[in-house]
Amino acid sequence: MPGTPTLVQTGKDQYCFIGAADGSTPVSCGIVKSGSREAEIENIEMHGIGSSDAQEQRPGLVVPSGSIDFFVRTTSKTLLQKANLTADALPEFSIDCGTITAGKVHKYCKNSSVKVSAAFKGPFMGSFGWKGVQIAAGTPQADQAPGAGITYMWHEGAISVIGQKVREFVFTGNSDPEPEGGIGVSPRTDAKQREADAIVEGERKATLEVKLFAPTSIDYVADALAELATVAITGTNGSDILTLTLTGLMITKEAMAMASGKGAILYTVPFNVRSFAIT
Repeated sequence: MPGTPTLVQTGKDQYCFIGAADGSTPVSCGIVKSGSREAEIENIEMHGIGSSDAQEQRPGLVVPSGSIDFFVRTTSKTLLQKANLTADALPEFSIDCGTITAGKVHKYCKNSSVKVSAAFKGPFMGSFGWKGVQIAAGTPQADQAPGAGITYMWHEGAISVIGQKVREFVFTGNSDPEPEGGIGVSPRTDAKQREADAIVEGERKATLEVKLFAPTSIDYVADALAELATVAITGTNGSDILTLTLTGLMITKEAMAMASGKGAILYTVPFNVRSFAIT
């Protein structure tokens, strides 16, 4: 006799919400295409004389992390804006993610990576990564609501200053936060001993890559190569405007692709970006 079938859950059973740092007031992240909720579990091996194998293993630090890919719309701006600095610091938030039957909430998180891109005939796409401090049981949500607004499309976008027709763009930002803490001299009441006490922000780095139909007009072999002061990337969906304000762009390469037949010739031009803000 066959056993009882195991219920296999699918993407329609999942949810992903963002909330306050302590896990309260969660709201939908919008239309999430893919992603991963993770827990990085450190394993410490003790090696000693007399053996090639580890003689002991002990559990170390546990760090909640993850990333999601989503369609950029009015609701999604809440996610993207968590990559903005206020008084030179990133804001804290929580991510509650799981299925309709069980979930995990990552508390006191900071943004680790952000990406916004768009290409001919496609929607604006976003990616958002995080690292946190605490892991707790989540509150399964029955409704992964798309939220307010509609998705920005390629024909609703614009890029200032670049000067040529842009086939596609990819903006990325990384802050590389790391867990930090101390020896648990007294019992922890706010979290488990193997969780960190805080997330410390690293240096923020950002890039912009554009694909053009013509060579860049920037004289990149000039001795006095200068930054582009400001480039604005905007999307307008009829009810709302997304703006990426990029400051201090320095070209790092120009590459012309070889195309056969009717393939369009594209020039790839990446820039390092000193700072950015998403509104």
